[in-house]
Amino acid sequence: MRLPLLLVVFLLAAHVLTAQSLPFESATRKAWQPNQNVLATDFQAAPSEQLRRLEKQAGLLVDSRVSLSSVLDVPRRKRDRGPMLEKAYFAALWLKDQSATLTTDTVELAKHRIIFDLAELAARQARQSLQQLQDSTQAYGTVYIYYVPVANRACAWYYEQTAAYTKALYVDKNPAAYAEWRKLVRVALQATAAYATTTQDAQRLLTNQPIEPAYEKSATTLGALGCK
Repeated sequence: MRLPLLLVVFLLAAHVLTAQSLPFESATRKAWQPNQNVLATDFQAAPSEQLRRLEKQAGLLVDSRVSLSSVLDVPRRKRDRGPMLEKAYFAALWLKDQSATLTTDTVELAKHRIIFDLAELAARQARQSLQQLQDSTQAYGTVYIYYVPVANRACAWYYEQTAAYTKALYVDKNPAAYAEWRKLVRVALQATAAYATTTQDAQRLLTNQPIEPAYEKSATTLGALGCK
């Protein structure tokens, strides 16, 4: 039986819309996506007294909280651990319920998109490192062994870069800081596009549920994570 052309088009369009509408956002979290603006609604926490003091001391109007989140999944059945390899997921998550702002000015809010981008770059570093290690061995246990050190190295880089950026903006008060960092970050994002956050990465960290039924969160890791 042949379906009418309009029905075929409708079904295809519905499939595309479903694929594109997978949420990158929850009530309190937002996963990184390209060309994504920081909105006033991304700030749900009340401004703290510390933020009000920093406004007077350094002109800081926004307290953005961005997490480099990750999780390690392993096959549920022990007999599958070997034929099936571990899976590590990373995502930059904007913590809406912990972020606060004293302004709705879009120019000021845009400055904090760079912090989101820095967390994304750190996630890409971790993905690339673990992928290269796993490709070099194709052995079960490789990702389990290296997951924590790779994640912590990426986390340390993210904290270091964020500190340097905020210092340039609010301590050194370099008027060219935002433009310079925006350019550097844009180039870095383009260069690492192959390791960008996927829908699966975002969903795994937003829902806290394994993506694949045959997997579960690893009960243990070799060491403690520096980023939560």
